Amino acid sequence: MTLTTAARDARLAAVGDPAPPRDPHSMETAVIGWLKQIDPKPVRDGPVTRYKMTLNRTTFRGVVEVTPAGNRLRLGQVSWPGAGGSAEPLLPPPAGATVFARRWSGDRVVADLVGPIPVGSDPAVGWRAAGWTPSAADASSPLAATTWARGPDSRVAVRLPSPPGVPNRDYLLIFLPLDPNRSETAR
Repeated sequence: MTLTTAARDARLAAVGDPAPPRDPHSMETAVIGWLKQIDPKPVRDGPVTRYKMTLNRTTFRGVVEVTPAGNRLRLGQVSWPGAGGSAEPLLPPPAGATVFARRWSGDRVVADLVGPIPVGSDPAVGWRAAGWTPSAADASSPLAATTWARGPDSRVAVRLPSPPGVPNRDYLLIFLPLDPNRSETAR
């Protein structure tokens, strides 16, 4: 979701709702442990402690409530800006799929993880409609990479199939091809 800077800042100031009166899930305990590792100087405010870290323009934030039963996660947030508060995906995601994760290099998006891909969806249809042209894919590889070009721009797309026993959870890894004019140390 794209937000204005003021709306983003207001959401990143929230403390969340009180923790429900149940035993914490193991994932909640793991997130709290991770939050304590990322922020050595959290902000304590009454019954809650706020943890925050920014890495590659992505902000990770968590609010932990101290209860008689122990620490409980009230709120977990991830926020990343792009140009003007948002960044276009490298290739249009198919209907029903979203940009699940993003890799930045400075101010530039260099990779997107998109998914899950809806059953029967062919992302290539939307990419062709947006003016992208495919190169030949290596069909002998289970992770066939296809380069898509539009004018001077190009992208590489790889479909990541579901693991065995987890049907219909394919994802797409889309990334910028390496620039042969850049030195290895600049990458």
